[in-house]
Amino acid sequence: MPDVVVVLLTNYAEFSYAKQAISCGVYEYLIKSDIRPKELKELLDRIDSNIKNDKEEEILTNKNSDIESIQSKKYSKAIDKAIEYIELNYKEHISLSIISKYVYLSPEYFSRLFKEEVGENFITYLTLYRMKKAEYLIKNTDMKIAQISNEVGYSNSGYFSKSYKKYKGVSPDEDRY
Repeated sequence: MPDVVVVLLTNYAEFSYAKQAISCGVYEYLIKSDIRPKELKELLDRIDSNIKNDKEEEILTNKNSDIESIQSKKYSKAIDKAIEYIELNYKEHISLSIISKYVYLSPEYFSRLFKEEVGENFITYLTLYRMKKAEYLIKNTDMKIAQISNEVGYSNSGYFSKSYKKYKGVSPDEDRY
């Protein structure tokens, strides 16, 4: 419904005028001599109610479109399955060939699809996921860096520390304090 509601109050009782006014978007065509205060009040209440309903509907439509846009950002089943695999197995050795077999795609196709849908390549995504987990452990536990390294899938704590410094700009020990 538009922001303005037009009610035409006139002395002309000709049907052709009323028809033309309605076709131009007039909400109601009233004849001055026929209208009573009670009827006018009922009309204004009805208009008010319609405006409120339209606003509620508009809010609901907007919420639905927000939900639809969020749902449309979902990944394909293969990429969802790959991300779920990473979340459950990031502590283990994960390679492009392992995960592409898991989702029944060739490594080349999986790699291209992952980059296209997620916006970064598979190895970058896996590394960032592990680094976020490591950062949480560094800041919230007393675990030794070597333990954290193993906990997030790095068997070499020296390599883990270099990767962490590249990711955060500080070493794991510096980030802890």
